[in-house]
Amino acid sequence: MQAVAEQLNRATMNETSPKTEAEVYLKSLINKTLRIHATDGRLFIGTFKCTDTDRNVVLSLTYEYRQPSQQKLVEAAAAAASANSQTVKADMTSRYLGLVVIPGEHIVKTEVEEFTSQVKGRSIREKQDLYSGIL
Repeated sequence: MQAVAEQLNRATMNETSPKTEAEVYLKSLINKTLRIHATDGRLFIGTFKCTDTDRNVVLSLTYEYRQPSQQKLVEAAAAAASANSQTVKADMTSRYLGLVVIPGEHIVKTEVEEFTSQVKGRSIREKQDLYSGIL
């Protein structure tokens, strides 16, 4: 009976809880470039520094991008029509913000910016350590 209890204790100690997996994943994102989409249509691109239980996110070296205004879209459409172009191109406006806190309630989507070379460059051991639950 005692042997069964010991095996059960070992098995539960080896299992990682969802909270631990989430913490490991969030720690793996520190100092990576994130793209965060906000409810008002803005896009923030910056280096992930931390988060909290309310899902607020702190980014450093952040740029904010906004959708073009209606006037700029009309001007771009007119320019495309005069050039007999099928596509309308309008640039987003951007500005440098630096260190920002994005409230969790306004975050729609978060993306990690990784290039193919970064993903291919990871060793198998790094990938195992990333999700193994070792903190």
